[in-house]
Amino acid sequence: MERLIDSLRVRLVGVVLVIHAALVPLLYLGVSHIVEDGYAELFVNSVRSYSRLTADELEAASDRDFERRAAALLDGVMLTGQVVFTEITDGPRRLHSSIAPDAPPVERSDDFYFGDHGDQVYYISHHVKRGSRSVMLRLGFDEGPTLERIAAAKQR
Repeated sequence: MERLIDSLRVRLVGVVLVIHAALVPLLYLGVSHIVEDGYAELFVNSVRSYSRLTADELEAASDRDFERRAAALLDGVMLTGQVVFTEITDGPRRLHSSIAPDAPPVERSDDFYFGDHGDQVYYISHHVKRGSRSVMLRLGFDEGPTLERIAAAKQR
């Protein structure tokens, strides 16, 4: 009888181990996906809010003061450390921050998702009303710190 009970225990432990071996990787993948999506959504939401506030500030600048205020605003945005590219386009004329490179390495469209183009820069554009016309504000945000946080969370 004891032998039968011991055999059942061994089988039960074996079944539990097999179930754990099958479920733990699935659990890790699920939690990993949730963590990645959470960090990415937090990044994108803050980038969209910050860039919209920057565009609103540009809209509030007076016409006679616009170029000076725009240049100061672009420099201030660059100094946050989160932005790696700034540009205001007014037809063929382009205004950049004085403390940043003039153009991104490759001209491309805005990102719609975190990590969209694999270059670790999230580009976003906003139309800024300037009286009867509109200019385009384009910002590139560094995805690197968020990617590092995701990697660290996955390791934990």
